[in-house]
This record gives sequence, structure tokens and C-alpha cells, in this order.
Amino acid sequence: MIQPVLLEALKIASAHILGISLGGRIAVALTLKHPELVKSLILVSISAKVPNTLHRRLLLLLFEIPRRIGALGKKYP
Repeated sequence: MIQPVLLEALKIASAHILGISLGGRIAVALTLKHPELVKSLILVSISAKVPNTLHRRLLLLLFEIPRRIGALGKKYP
């Protein structure tokens, strides 16, 4: 569970929150649980969590298409 302990200890009413990578997920969780504490939310290099389902397989296939097209261009110039 996300608790704003540091903000409370420093008596900070609200803050600009920056999250990088896994910290981005934590920043999102903090923002969703305590929106009154967040002036702005900045996310850097955060990935979407996609469950291993048909949607995930389709997403991976979409990422694979450009690579395969590029490989065809090298094989058949």
C-alpha cells in the first residue's frame, strides 16, 4: 500500500511527482490513491503492464511487423 509518509513528515501539502521506470508505477499508484497530494505527475521510461493474454500476443505481433518488413527489404532489394 502506498503511504505518503515522507510528504507528511516534511509537512508538504502537495508536490510535483517524478517517477522513473518502476518508480513510475509507484508514482502512478500514489497519484491514484492520494490525488490531493500531487501537483503534477511526470513519468519517464515507464512500461505498460500487459497480462499474458491474446491482447499481449497481438501487441507483440504489432512490434514484430516492422522488423519483418525490414528483413524482407534486405532479402528482396
